[in-house]
Amino acid sequence: MPRNPNLDDELEQTCRFYAADDDFEVTLVTYYCHFVNGKVPYYVPDVLGIGFELFERRVYIAYLPLSSHDCTSDRLLRVALNLLRTFHRHWYYIPLLP
Repeated sequence: MPRNPNLDDELEQTCRFYAADDDFEVTLVTYYCHFVNGKVPYYVPDVLGIGFELFERRVYIAYLPLSSHDCTSDRLLRVALNLLRTFHRHWYYIPLLP
């Protein structure tokens, strides 16, 4: 959702959850952006998609860069740090009982 609907366009995303066949825990979450007219709204990072992998109680973030943008910009690094802070605040690990 845009912060200011009068200024920013909405963005549609596809979110997918992946898990191993023998495991009930989600191990990968991907967000794929569907930009209107190729325009990236201000409130999202300049990437085509973002992936979050949960592996051995660790969180990994990966970007799928747009071909026309630099994927090592300071803004993308700040976004990644804020995403990790949000995970740290809201995510907790509950192991499944055997």
